[in-house]
Amino acid sequence: EKHGKCAGAADADDYISQVCALAEAPLRVMAGAKRAELDLVDTAAQLQRSGHCVWSLGTQAQVLLSACAGADGRWRLADAHDFPRVCGGAREEL
Repeated sequence: EKHGKCAGAADADDYISQVCALAEAPLRVMAGAKRAELDLVDTAAQLQRSGHCVWSLGTQAQVLLSACAGADGRWRLADAHDFPRVCGGAREEL
């Protein structure tokens, strides 16, 4: 079972669990933005105001958030400038 290990996770189940956990809070913000009928740019701005660092806007109406993984293999959402503090010398960045 190598799936997920390249991302620093223990296995595929750990990887999916981490991704789902990371997405939970931003998805709540995005659901509120959708109810308020915000466009993509305003949704990204609402994510920023809510403390989620928007890395960029992608194709297909995607919002890319910055994340880092610590030596413990745990991924965390963080501003790229905060990676050393949040992930303690992260070995992976996305």
